[in-house]
Formats: sequence, C-alpha cells, structure tokens
Amino acid sequence: MKTSHALHRVTLPRALSKLGIASRSQAYQSIIEGKVRVNGNRELNPHRWVNLLEDRIELEGKKQKPMEDRYVLFHKPKGVTTTRVNERGGSTIYDVLGDDTDALIPVGRLDKDTTGLLLLTNDHQLADFLTSPRSGVEKSYLATLNFPVSKNHVTELTKGVQILVDGKP
Repeated sequence: MKTSHALHRVTLPRALSKLGIASRSQAYQSIIEGKVRVNGNRELNPHRWVNLLEDRIELEGKKQKPMEDRYVLFHKPKGVTTTRVNERGGSTIYDVLGDDTDALIPVGRLDKDTTGLLLLTNDHQLADFLTSPRSGVEKSYLATLNFPVSKNHVTELTKGVQILVDGKP
C-alpha cells in the first residue's frame, strides 16, 4: 500500500484510529456502513486520504477532534505481553494499565519474559519517529543471562539467530 509522507495526511481509517475514535478495523467497517462524513459529505471509501488538522471528520453525526497528546511511562512486568489482545491467553499491558487506554499504542515492544520501561502514547508522529530506523534513534538494552557469554556466542549472535515459537520461526 502506498503511504504519504505529507504531514498530518493519513487514510481515513487510520485517521479515526489516530483520533482515538475506533480501531482501524472498526473504522473501516463504519466507513463501509456509511457512518462517516468528511467535510460534511458521507464517505464510503476507506482508502480516502484526509488531513488530520484541516478536514472535519464526523462519526455518526458527531464531529471528531484530535485528542490531546498523552504519554505514559510504564514498567512492564514479566509475564505480560505487549499487545492489545493475547490470542494465547494471559495478561497484556492493557489489562495491567486498566481503563482509558484505548487510544494508547506502545512505542516498541518488550518480550513477554522481559521487564522494563515502555512508552505508550497516542502521539503517532512521535511513535513513528522513535521506531523508524530512518530516524537513527539509538536504543540500549541490558540483558542478564544465566550463563557466561563466550566469543562463540557473540559470533553466532552477530550472524543472526532464528527463534522458534511452538516450532515455527
């Protein structure tokens, strides 16, 4: 899918998601059902590009304004997944954080068995900047192992490793 690098221009489902109104899939369905208007006109095309600051977006007759930016620093505990819904069961960061987190997205991921600081925000522009390799933002990680690391380990890690989950790469 082609993307736009223009500031504040996104597809309509993404706009509804960025505004904290609905998930992209919910937004897509609302557009198809004719519940969304852009600048007063019913919009049935989910591939329509909009400008978050200039276009007036309404869902079911209610004008939607961008939400105020929110930033949450969260120390993720071990055993909690960095996802909205855990298909395998178990706790997610949203279960731990509780209500009023619908519009927040994690900036990066931490594995289920990893603990550490995680930033969540509804500021998609900041999240995109921090996670894009093009921005060159350095990330540091501290790992504690239950065995000493040898030169062979470092050589193997430098080549890359394949991680299997339930026998699948």
